[in-house]
Amino acid sequence: MANKDINNAQGIFAPASSSINGQQSAVTSPAPTFTVAENLSGATIGTFRANDQDNGQTHTFSVDDARFEFVGAELKLKDEFSLDYEEAALVPLVVTVTDSGGLSNQMNITVGVLNAGSQLIRN
Repeated sequence: MANKDINNAQGIFAPASSSINGQQSAVTSPAPTFTVAENLSGATIGTFRANDQDNGQTHTFSVDDARFEFVGAELKLKDEFSLDYEEAALVPLVVTVTDSGGLSNQMNITVGVLNAGSQLIRN
């Protein structure tokens, strides 16, 4: 499971490294990638964190694919869903963070599906 920082400053969030002089900049790097084994129902994908310049704000996360859900800040597959490598090796998602002041923004991420049929061959 991976941890990803998301900044929510003045309605903008991005990987923590995108902050320049205290102001948020556009993200030009590839979307963060997580991995999950195929055929694993309810698998945890990763944990997110929001950093907000407005002290005391609370944050909620959501995702654009109905197979996934956030439980607190943890992104996971819903219990009745698993992913299949042969169906899609990469699953693009849009994560939205919304603060208690009503500001929200989105971040593209990718979930890589690990093929269960692959075997590591050692020499």
